[in-house]
Amino acid sequence: MLLGAAASRVLVLGPGASSVVTTVFTLGPLVVCALIAIRVATDDGFGRRVLLTWRWTDVALGLVVALVVRAVHEIIVPTTGGLVGGFGAPLIYVVVLIVLTAAVVSPVVEELFFRGVVLAALRSALTRLGPRWSAVIAVTVSTGVFVAAHVVVSPAGPVGVVAPLLVGVGAGILFCVTGRTSAGVVAHVGVNASGIVLLLV
Repeated sequence: MLLGAAASRVLVLGPGASSVVTTVFTLGPLVVCALIAIRVATDDGFGRRVLLTWRWTDVALGLVVALVVRAVHEIIVPTTGGLVGGFGAPLIYVVVLIVLTAAVVSPVVEELFFRGVVLAALRSALTRLGPRWSAVIAVTVSTGVFVAAHVVVSPAGPVGVVAPLLVGVGAGILFCVTGRTSAGVVAHVGVNASGIVLLLV
């Protein structure tokens, strides 16, 4: 993740290309780690059951959590500014690249790793504490790691902590309730996409 942040700062790139470089260098290792962890440490049905199973209720729950997270975020830290800062009207390719990386690729990969692997592993390791406490601790720790990763990649002070914190807690609770990452993916996509929309209007 540090490599992605450094690469996007060292290379002189436009805002869209910088977003793609950061995404490749930060999310690539997460995908590799997640796939190795799932292959080595889980049973044969884990990937299908936890990562690939979707139900309509997951979509509904994810959308509700996305709306709540976005509303709370806007109350605490209203989204301001523009998508590409002082560069004038954003070019269409820049918008497309940012939408694809921030609102599609990142949420899927981050949910796969932080909820599908980290939270699931913590919860499984803490089962002796009971379902409630294992869930609370697993959501807290996985959210802390999720927030720390975002702060390292994109330091933005307290503003940069609010969205990852809310998404981490919301997606973590959804994972604990459903046992699947799909609702968290929907919530994460919804939060990121709504943020982009607010930056475009």
